[in-house]
Amino acid sequence: MKLSEQEMENLYRSMDLDPAGVLQQKTFQQICAKKTSFKRKTVWGLSFACAAACVWLLIGVWQNAKDVSYLPDPAEFNRMNFAFYRDLALPGQDLGISLEDFPSWP
Repeated sequence: MKLSEQEMENLYRSMDLDPAGVLQQKTFQQICAKKTSFKRKTVWGLSFACAAACVWLLIGVWQNAKDVSYLPDPAEFNRMNFAFYRDLALPGQDLGISLEDFPSWP
C-alpha cells in the first residue's frame, strides 16, 4: 500500500500520541510561568521601575527645557547681525548704521 504525501499527512494528523494528556501537562508546567512565580513578579517589578524612571526623567527634561531659549535675546541678535555685516563690509565702507543705534542688552 503506497500512500500519497497528502494521505500520509492526514494519517499522522489523525493519530493522538498522548491520549491522556500527560506529556502535554508536563510540558505546560515546565514552559508556562505561573501567575505567582518569583520570576514573573521580578520582571513586572523591574519593568514598572524602569517605566517610572523613564517618566521621571522625561518630566525632568521637559521642566528644564522650558527655561532654555533657542534664540538669543532680540537685542543680542541685532548686535550679532551687525557684527557679522560689519566684518563683511569693505574697508572705509559706510554701513549707514552704527552699533550705538541698537538698544543695549543685559
